[in-house]
Amino acid sequence: MLDIEKQFPGVKALDHAKLQLRPGSIHALMGENGAGKSTLMKIIMGIYSADSGEIEIGGDKVDISNPKAALAHSIYMVPQEPMLFPNMTVRENITIGFNEKPSVLAERLEKVMDTTGWHMDLDRKALTLSIAEQGMVEILRGLMRDPEVLILDEVLSVGDFLFQQKCEKRMKELMAGGTTVILVSHSIEQIERMCSKV
Repeated sequence: MLDIEKQFPGVKALDHAKLQLRPGSIHALMGENGAGKSTLMKIIMGIYSADSGEIEIGGDKVDISNPKAALAHSIYMVPQEPMLFPNMTVRENITIGFNEKPSVLAERLEKVMDTTGWHMDLDRKALTLSIAEQGMVEILRGLMRDPEVLILDEVLSVGDFLFQQKCEKRMKELMAGGTTVILVSHSIEQIERMCSKV
């Protein structure tokens, strides 16, 4: 991300922001509230458009003007606030938007749950889940896409220590496999444990 600028009414959220990522890294993005962390991530995810600046992948300029374009470039963001469909099941929330057969998706989901150690009741309605469980569903949905860049926007701050431990272990495994993880966090301890660049 090169010289990214973004203005909202009355505030300049990003002023020539730059972010360089390398494959197989966990990159921490830090800053106080209102510093523009989430705005920058929403631009790389195509939720917001930058007023100016460029996004390059492998040296080539790319147009990420919507989330579909971000997904096409294998970028996925797990949002700070879970955005689940409350009346849908856990399974439906995780597999929505995929084109594969239900049997193929079910097998993939079982494998993803095995790697995280989270074996959730897939038939539960999302509205019955705790905040930590909703975060787990969002992360599982992201892992199902096997992204090259996975953005975690303050997601690991929810839940208990065991939840955070499992998340951290999985993120390190992804990094070892070549995935780039962007961790937006306020936790210095978590960043020291996990991140290769801040």
